[in-house]
Amino acid sequence: TTAPGTLIGTVSNVQSKGATTFRAPNGDPGVLVATSNGIGCWDALCTHQGCTVGYVQGSGVLQCPCHGATFDLASGEPLDGPAVDPVPVHPVRARDGWIEVAAPETP
Repeated sequence: TTAPGTLIGTVSNVQSKGATTFRAPNGDPGVLVATSNGIGCWDALCTHQGCTVGYVQGSGVLQCPCHGATFDLASGEPLDGPAVDPVPVHPVRARDGWIEVAAPETP
């Protein structure tokens, strides 16, 4: 489990690969993706039946290989397929060239 404040990768590594995986703060697999808006971080378990989703390079979506659900990178919301719930977005921030899991924002 990755606690807030934990360094999980370098900005340059994610940018060069387009995406990379890690263990999310809730214990699930997570995926970091370099987007046009920076680096985003999502839970990598499909909310339909728990298969591990992956980033489809250049598509702007996370996709489940089991039943075809896709999730929007901006919001985590399902775009199509059997999933109806969004994948959780994990807050991250860049610090000194590293990506750090941030504490969840409180309302």
